[in-house]
Amino acid sequence: MTLSPDTTDHAAILALVAELDTAASALDIDRFLDLYVDGHDFAFVFNGTTRTTLAEARAFHEAAWSNVRAVAFRTQVGHIAFPAPGVATLCAPGTSERTLVTGERRTGRYALMLVLVRRASGWRVLQCHESTPAPPVAMPG
Repeated sequence: MTLSPDTTDHAAILALVAELDTAASALDIDRFLDLYVDGHDFAFVFNGTTRTTLAEARAFHEAAWSNVRAVAFRTQVGHIAFPAPGVATLCAPGTSERTLVTGERRTGRYALMLVLVRRASGWRVLQCHESTPAPPVAMPG
């Protein structure tokens, strides 16, 4: 069941996703994680590995972004559902372009699934699941 969303809720979630992309593209971990809910229900999953605290999510991002000079994330919001009052889910594909400190340039794709909750401060991410495709495997012969 999807409840009819208020258009301001929909717009606020789109703005939150844009802010996530902006903060991540700036490699600003504090700004990025400020958009998440800190608590016992928090989860950040990347390619099957779960982090259940903001400290674990911070350490993951510090390591993942340590060799990145510049990056641009672009999430294309696909579907937003409102299964309960004050709760939303979002599914979206995205792309990234990054330049490593070595000068090497890489592009990538990702799939994003968010569980969001409305707080007094606005919509925040409670749980995030991000997956990237595995690199192609060389075929013998």
